[in-house]
Amino acid sequence: MSDDCSTDSPPRTPPRREAVGIGDGQREGHSEYYPVTPPGARIGDRFIPVRSPDPAVEFLRLPSGIASNKRKREETNSSGRRQGNELYRVVLETALFPTHNDYLDLSHTPTSHQLMTFKSPSAKLRRTTTIDSPFRDAYSTSPLSHEAQSILTSLRPEGRGGNEEERPGCFRALDAPGLQDDFYLNLLDWSPQNVIAVGLGAAVYLWNAKTVEVTKLCEYSHWESVTSVLWLSQGDYIAVGTSRGLVNIYDVKTRKKIRRLNGHRGRVASMSCNEPILSTGSSCGIILQQDLRVSGPALRVLAGHHGEVCGLKWNSDGTLLASGGNDNTALVWDDRAYIPLYSIREHNAAVKALAWSPHARGLLATGGGTHDRKIKIWNVNAGKRLDVCDTGSQPDTFRNSQRKSKHLKVTNLAWSVNANELVSTHGYSKHDIKIWRYPCLTPTNELAGHSDRVVYLATSPDERSIVTGGADETLRFWRVFKGRQLDVAESESRLSLRGGNVIR
Repeated sequence: MSDDCSTDSPPRTPPRREAVGIGDGQREGHSEYYPVTPPGARIGDRFIPVRSPDPAVEFLRLPSGIASNKRKREETNSSGRRQGNELYRVVLETALFPTHNDYLDLSHTPTSHQLMTFKSPSAKLRRTTTIDSPFRDAYSTSPLSHEAQSILTSLRPEGRGGNEEERPGCFRALDAPGLQDDFYLNLLDWSPQNVIAVGLGAAVYLWNAKTVEVTKLCEYSHWESVTSVLWLSQGDYIAVGTSRGLVNIYDVKTRKKIRRLNGHRGRVASMSCNEPILSTGSSCGIILQQDLRVSGPALRVLAGHHGEVCGLKWNSDGTLLASGGNDNTALVWDDRAYIPLYSIREHNAAVKALAWSPHARGLLATGGGTHDRKIKIWNVNAGKRLDVCDTGSQPDTFRNSQRKSKHLKVTNLAWSVNANELVSTHGYSKHDIKIWRYPCLTPTNELAGHSDRVVYLATSPDERSIVTGGADETLRFWRVFKGRQLDVAESESRLSLRGGNVIR
């Protein structure tokens, strides 16, 4: 045997394979390896982890869970799901660590805490720890603390599709065959019980926004047509004006006529109610005020217009009545006077669009027809005009063009209750809806959808949406103002966009 085989080198041993835990290496979602037990270490029956002094920091270090690549892509594409997960994490952190006040700060850093030292509680903690405080958790019927409930109400996640539901736009359309293309009529109204009344030819139909059901209230003969509709008594009764100068009042539940009001010599084109006083305007130029509690002739006759009265609107406190006519005049009446309190004769066309501001007493907005196309704001208490806006001279900024709209007739006006904004509907060259910010009277949005001029408008009971009727014989529902969501059924029906969408 050679000398090479007689070396005193130590015998070779196979390399020792160390256990690195489940997964043999890096676990998905982590950048660290599981610790390996060193050789000769003493293993006991208890495991005491080493944690940071701030438990909230350890909470943030918890893994978000093992998810597949497909699920990760879905969570990345869904902003609503991400916000919901973040909200859940914040609420869980608040429930686990109620004394951690920086629950809204996502960039927590470790802080040093001294045990057994006195620290004055914050004002927030002092308020919630009194024995008779209603925010004390011992009195709560919810498993969540008051702080966690506050987070849920303040950090509500966005709905499906982000802020899509809050954007102004059309969310429903109905066919309305027989809807008259008449600027001077008022054939659309929305009741506080979420029911829409619309006059189609010689009949009146009711559409329930909750159940999407259609019922026929009444129908007249072929020589008499419906010219105006108005809800009364919180939606229990409805007044219907006809082309024969009559005003019929119906009980909605029984669908029976309970009263007929006479006195007009022409069609009743406009109505407004300051209960129990019902004001009606006709083509003969007079306004009749009827007391619905008593029978008999009209309580008061107001004669001031020389043309058809196409617009009537009581203010919110029932002290002033605004009327607009085909004589290019708008008049303001006191609730007890027989002569106009204030006359507006600055429009160059018929004045149908009238709206009282809910934010300032005596603030009235008026809109003119084709040859006027202006929106004017008036202080009727002082008897002067505050502002004027020519809707036809506004550049078409919402369609990336500087083209100006001509002959933009103002057909309707309505104020927002929740914001100092005004919505207007138009016709002819552009059949659109505009939202204006007051007092600067600058357009903030422009909505299009009708293929012909927008003739009628009604506001929803939640003051968030409007419904418009156009000469294209369609009713369109729009989200225009901010507020609580309207309870309109989204289920399939014969009136939905995907089903048969005829209102009769």
